Amino acid sequence: MKELIFRNAVTALKQPSLFEGQDFTDQLFELLQYVDPQSHTFFIDVVKEFVTNGGDENSQQLKEVMTPVLRRLHTEINKSNLINLPIYILPSVQLFANNPHLAPVLMEACEPKLRDNGAAYQHSVLGALLSLSVLPRTANSLYEFFENPMDQAANNMMESSLWNASAHLSKNMHKIFLSLLKGGPIMRDKILSWVGGCLKSNAARGMLWNVQAPEISGTALTLVSDGFMLNLGAVLLQLCQPFCTTHNDLKSLKIDPTYGAVLPEECPAKSVHLDCLHNETCLLPAREDSEGHTIKRPTAEVYNFVTECFFMSQKCIDLAMDAPIWLLHLHPSGHQLITFALKYS
Repeated sequence: MKELIFRNAVTALKQPSLFEGQDFTDQLFELLQYVDPQSHTFFIDVVKEFVTNGGDENSQQLKEVMTPVLRRLHTEINKSNLINLPIYILPSVQLFANNPHLAPVLMEACEPKLRDNGAAYQHSVLGALLSLSVLPRTANSLYEFFENPMDQAANNMMESSLWNASAHLSKNMHKIFLSLLKGGPIMRDKILSWVGGCLKSNAARGMLWNVQAPEISGTALTLVSDGFMLNLGAVLLQLCQPFCTTHNDLKSLKIDPTYGAVLPEECPAKSVHLDCLHNETCLLPAREDSEGHTIKRPTAEVYNFVTECFFMSQKCIDLAMDAPIWLLHLHPSGHQLITFALKYS
């Protein structure tokens, strides 16, 4: 009986025209909304049966079936804020990240159409979750919390709720990223490329104009929000914990300091996913030969995850910490907003 149920479910997903009037995207989404092990187990079993019974076109068919489900999740996240995020959202995304068949679908759905547009990274399931913050989602969005700085009692209650919600979000986003990183070499390459591309396309956040007056610059609308970058930094810092917990951790010796010297054209061969650090200003100028030409800095043959995670975290912190300073001057509760945002990150 169980096999028959799965067979019928797979047939319905692969040939929806046989079942007129049925919205299978809605039915799959409803399965995810039931936050219980049985519903999620059934969902995964259907996916497993879907992939097992079929040919080489299964991956494409699975993508066509699951992408609308991810769009529904994305829509629900955009409707929510940090406090009222539906309880089923994070477990559902975790389910996708954990499954070897669904994780590629998730990452492909999160891939921006325009990689040079920093804000495009915010318009996906992962990006929308990272955008949930006490800070506005865009440069011209309204503030949702701490609107009355004089009402200390209400602010204390709000801060307690926000602290619990943000800690829950940060913990689960770390689990999602960790699951993707553990999904094999291909998935690790995809998620690191996503993070590296995000940091590179949002490098303008660290420029002086963005610190002084981002609200009057049109370019700010092409960058991710302050909350997004702070949340991404929180995730990366948690990924750094295994080798940076103490100052004398021997695992930190795996960090290769030449990472920032790799040129963009050499990055793919050296497993480098953040290819914009070579332009960063160094404390010591590059050496020059007798004719005044810059001598190429030494680099390693290949770089490990520890090195990448460390330098990505550094870059993310750099981009996250500069711009929010302007809030201190523009919002009546700017100091409280920044203190809270930095506290939970």
